Amino acid sequence: MSFLFITKYMKKIILTIIFSCLVIVPAISQALTIQRVETKLITNQGLEFFGNVAEKEKNDIYLNPTWNNKGELLVDGKKHTIRNINFNISRNEVSCKLKNGKYFVFNSVDVREFSINNKYFKKNGRSYYEVLVEEDNTYFYKRYDVRYHEGVTHRIGGGTVGSGRMSTSFAYLIKKGNESKTIELSKKSILSLFEDQQEELKRFVKENDLSYKREEDLITIISHMLKFESKLS
Repeated sequence: MSFLFITKYMKKIILTIIFSCLVIVPAISQALTIQRVETKLITNQGLEFFGNVAEKEKNDIYLNPTWNNKGELLVDGKKHTIRNINFNISRNEVSCKLKNGKYFVFNSVDVREFSINNKYFKKNGRSYYEVLVEEDNTYFYKRYDVRYHEGVTHRIGGGTVGSGRMSTSFAYLIKKGNESKTIELSKKSILSLFEDQQEELKRFVKENDLSYKREEDLITIISHMLKFESKLS
């Protein structure tokens, strides 16, 4: 075998290896791409929280109109008091306002439960729900969401008058173990939860002058019925 043939053969092998590396390296680089960099918040008490710093989005809707709120975060079984806290309904995130005017968004993996001005929230799946009633392994939840309203359509010409707007909407559900059921603020919906105890439910509502359409009354009704009968229909 001549020296020239060996040289050409070696060049071919080297070029093949280089080409293979060029194909593999971008794939590795793509796999190592960081989607979001987490940062750390250290409070005056020395508590450390992980999350990210963000600007406030103009159209986002929050639980409270101001940030002068007192809250508690439950992390690793411990409660920590946090001020200037709020719940971003639009993004289902818990955040607090920093001195520089920006906002720290807490890592939802760490924060499973929190409270803001005595409203208690718990994570159910990927979303936070306000806990209205908790009885053993049964929960009465309130979910906050955002609803978009179109602008008013003009009678003449069919054009839209004014821009659309966003508002807070609510949904209610009962969760017992792994089963959950969405309910409405109506007599029919509540009665369907306790089919075996409807007479007791009607009696309790009538004697206490309660309404099926008021949230505070519904909390009283369900609290009573869960203590009276833990079985849901």
